[in-house]
Amino acid sequence: MNYEQNLDTLSKYLLDRLSQEKPEWLNFLTFKKNEGENSYHIDVDLIFLSKSFEYFILSSENDELSIFMDHYHTHCYGDNDTMYKQAMDFILDIIKEELVTVSASVSGEKWFYSACIKPNGIEKEIDHIFLERANSKIVIQSYQGNFNRVIYGTGEKR
Repeated sequence: MNYEQNLDTLSKYLLDRLSQEKPEWLNFLTFKKNEGENSYHIDVDLIFLSKSFEYFILSSENDELSIFMDHYHTHCYGDNDTMYKQAMDFILDIIKEELVTVSASVSGEKWFYSACIKPNGIEKEIDHIFLERANSKIVIQSYQGNFNRVIYGTGEKR
């Protein structure tokens, strides 16, 4: 089947931009059927860019560009040009380690918190999470792994 003919509008746009600007990314592209429609969107598995994340996807699903990294995800909004610029700027900030992800859970419970912040805000974020749930497990991840750590709360408020 020729998936490209059946891509939704945003996916066609993304495929065109990547073909021009990031052709090496096309090797990591998959076509996925849009739920309840006869069209497809694309996912680009960016794990080849990452030294730290286990899951790093750029997706055009639901007429928006989204980036998924382990326990964190973000959505880009606006017209196609705006979404593409937001997504590429975000990915570049992750690669340059100008942003890190912070996620938190409690004793096997589902993840209750995730954020993407500048590295100089890590300690403040940790304090904020421990104020909410003192027995949290906090996972900090960065592209190169320079800021990676796992912190276990003691159950006592800081």
